[in-house]
Amino acid sequence: ISTDIVPTQGTAIGAAIRLAMQSFSAQEDVNRAIIIITDGENHEDDAMGAAALAAENGIRVFTVGMGSSSGGPIPMGGSGSFLRDREGNVVITKLDE
Repeated sequence: ISTDIVPTQGTAIGAAIRLAMQSFSAQEDVNRAIIIITDGENHEDDAMGAAALAAENGIRVFTVGMGSSSGGPIPMGGSGSFLRDREGNVVITKLDE
């Protein structure tokens, strides 16, 4: 998996849930689930509202947290460097439980 395939960086869990919901048929007698693998950071929208909407439509949402609470730098491809903020500081990502 590469972050280069996504045109805009960041996390929009609610948008991901709403998009995944569109892939299911309207058939009611089947099990439907969405599995989200995340560091727990959500930069853009209402993830809980989207999960509630999924539940109302019979879709279960499961989340799997990845990372550590102490965090670590974000590698930039194969260059050996790390993502930096506007001030030049290395960005640290950590599991947001």
